[in-house]
Amino acid sequence: MNRRLTTRHDNSAEYSLGEDDLETLIGQLQETGHFLVYTRTFEDHGTYILADGSLWEDTSAVKQLINRAFAPTLPDVRPRRKSASSEVGGDHPESPGEEVVPDIENAEEDDLAGYLLLLSPRQNFAWTGPVMLLDVEFIDFEMRDDRIRLVADGPATRLDLCKHLFAESLIDVESGDPALSVTCLAEHQAHLPRVQRELKKIARSTQRLNESIIQSAAQVRNTLEGSSGTQEMVQNWFAFASDHGRRIQTYVPASSWPRFSRLCMRLAISWVAFICDSCDPTDRRTFRWTVNALRTAYEVTGGKNILHLDPREFALLRKSVAALVSFLILHFDILGAKSSMEAKREAERAEAMRRRQRLQENFTDDFLPRDPSAASRGQVLAERSIRLVREERLRLIAALEESRVGFNDDQHLIGQVLDEQVSEDRALVFLAASASNIALRWQQGAFIGGGANGNVYIGFNLDSGGIMAVKEIRVQDLANSPALYKQIKDESDVMSMLSHDNIVEYYGIEVGLFSGRKLQADIQVHRDRVYIFEEYCEGGSLANLLEHGRVEEEDVVTVYAIQMLQGLAYLHGKGIEHRDVKPDSTSLLPMCQERS
Repeated sequence: MNRRLTTRHDNSAEYSLGEDDLETLIGQLQETGHFLVYTRTFEDHGTYILADGSLWEDTSAVKQLINRAFAPTLPDVRPRRKSASSEVGGDHPESPGEEVVPDIENAEEDDLAGYLLLLSPRQNFAWTGPVMLLDVEFIDFEMRDDRIRLVADGPATRLDLCKHLFAESLIDVESGDPALSVTCLAEHQAHLPRVQRELKKIARSTQRLNESIIQSAAQVRNTLEGSSGTQEMVQNWFAFASDHGRRIQTYVPASSWPRFSRLCMRLAISWVAFICDSCDPTDRRTFRWTVNALRTAYEVTGGKNILHLDPREFALLRKSVAALVSFLILHFDILGAKSSMEAKREAERAEAMRRRQRLQENFTDDFLPRDPSAASRGQVLAERSIRLVREERLRLIAALEESRVGFNDDQHLIGQVLDEQVSEDRALVFLAASASNIALRWQQGAFIGGGANGNVYIGFNLDSGGIMAVKEIRVQDLANSPALYKQIKDESDVMSMLSHDNIVEYYGIEVGLFSGRKLQADIQVHRDRVYIFEEYCEGGSLANLLEHGRVEEEDVVTVYAIQMLQGLAYLHGKGIEHRDVKPDSTSLLPMCQERS
């Protein structure tokens, strides 16, 4: 509704006028067929009215443009006077009274465009062109000095056309370049101050209503927190608020866009956090809610919008999105394959049950003769009962074995016996004795860097949803360098004892057949690799920063130096010597936090 009112009542645009441009403007308007509307009232208040030549002798149209901001019907087709710049090589009327015969059937849009120009100059000017006398009551347009207000005779589309025609009237005929340049201060507004104030009130009320709808989802979540059976209600409210924000974003003014964007991002963060904290992952509806929430978060945080989040909001968003992505990876049914396999297994179980029922009900099957004696019938029945009990027990044992194998797969307890006589196995046995040897579910990401002792990748912890740095070392390299695996074990034992803000956090080491990479329920084991897990510092190293030049800011250098010294002091307090302090060994975190 606010958009419709604005489109209908925004019939004017306002420009600034330089003190040195008044004489040039008056000359251009006279050459392009404009005329002065003399009212005997507006002139006393410093406001002058100039009109487009198509309104000559149409006093009713001029009065309507002055007095009202909304025209319910389009004006009659009026011929537009040709100016000296509109055509070359023809007869050009030079007075407002000379008109071209109108062609109503072939009338173009510019034939309907008539407009007024309200001028409020600080100095006087001389008008030598045509003048229309008009008796009209004074209206305070609340114009500032040195302003030009263009008033059109129709909706917003007509206003845009009139602005284009006004710009053409400022073009010099001889050179073809603009004779002067005026700055547009207001693209669309109502020329009557009272109407404009009411439109602003409506716009502010609409904006507050939209913000209340977007903010209400988080309020509903807090109100129903802890109540059972309210997850679907809260999800529907989040979906409604996000859809409303998506519909109105094209109508949000540029001045209000930063605030509106932050509200939408906070809504998305609250939504994904609610799914992580309060929704049952075994509920089939949670999968659909997760997809909608992630799509909304992706849309509202796109581009540079995510840079406006504070660290706390960004950390919550990253944690929640990582958890939801892990949830989708573990539960996504690719092309219905999982459902098809489950349906096939269920059909096989049902068929086996029907066969057992037929065996129990039919005594003339393959195991019983057609006409047995009473004694032989009792013996066969006893044998059949024993066979059925045995089959049922075997079925239960098979189900228990399948459950055990699945549990071992999930816990990564399946491995191979290592031969200490083999150099590669001996290295694995030595490293497996490390106290920091762990087994976790993770997935390998992008390549970060590499060196003589292995490659480093981004790793995604499928249990916590966090990001870490994973160093991969081949066991063959350990066999070629016997001292390397002792160095790895010693370093891992030392790192596992450290905990400081300026020391890269060490998570553990994964050795031998206990690789936790799991994709679509298939465990990929790698007997010939060792993985070391550490904290991922997304800022790179100090050496990467220095590649772009020196750090000129003394405050930044001071912060880096203090944090590095704090980390070294902590190591020395533990009786540990670093022995390799250099920019390549210094990792950076955002917000100038340093990790040595």
